Amino acid sequence: MSIELTVKQRAIYDFIVECVQLEGIPPSLTEIATAFHLASASGVADHLRALERKGFIRRHRGVSRGIELVDVSRRGGAPAPAVEVPVIGSLPARRRLALDARDGRHLIFDGRMAKRGAVAVRVNLSGLETRGILRGDYLIIVSGATPRAGELALAQLRRTTALVEILPGSRVRCVNDDVELHEDFEFLGKVVAVMRSMSEASRTT
Repeated sequence: MSIELTVKQRAIYDFIVECVQLEGIPPSLTEIATAFHLASASGVADHLRALERKGFIRRHRGVSRGIELVDVSRRGGAPAPAVEVPVIGSLPARRRLALDARDGRHLIFDGRMAKRGAVAVRVNLSGLETRGILRGDYLIIVSGATPRAGELALAQLRRTTALVEILPGSRVRCVNDDVELHEDFEFLGKVVAVMRSMSEASRTT
């Protein structure tokens, strides 16, 4: 029996994991159908049966949101190892954020893109839609990585932390319109990925 996931199965599995981590509960069949533009809950059930058959979830029939994640970390062919990414705050920030800060929340993220030590910040900024970033998204930040032209990074200012864009010629532009970027700043880390809660996205579109 194959335990490899199709592209759609992997996407649905990742969505279930995200809902459990961000919301504390698995999604309903209707929520999955809406997120993936499926015509009906019966189409979702087909994918869930495949995930259960391959050992990634366990379903409890007759129970609302009856989807249980199964620990697949010890099996060959399992998804990439995940890392726990703590949330250190949100943007715009009313204070300087620190890599060792914690607000009690954490995300589970793909270990191929962010190793242990990565952090996340929640975006409450507008105007980033052209970059594929919506209000409510989480930015995954890796410290020690030098941002290049076209990339985003967090910059430590004297009294706050701001999201900045790296321009050609090593110039830096502040994305926060209400923050003025002075010369005396330092990079806190580079943005390597965006993580989205589908329920948050549906409220902002």
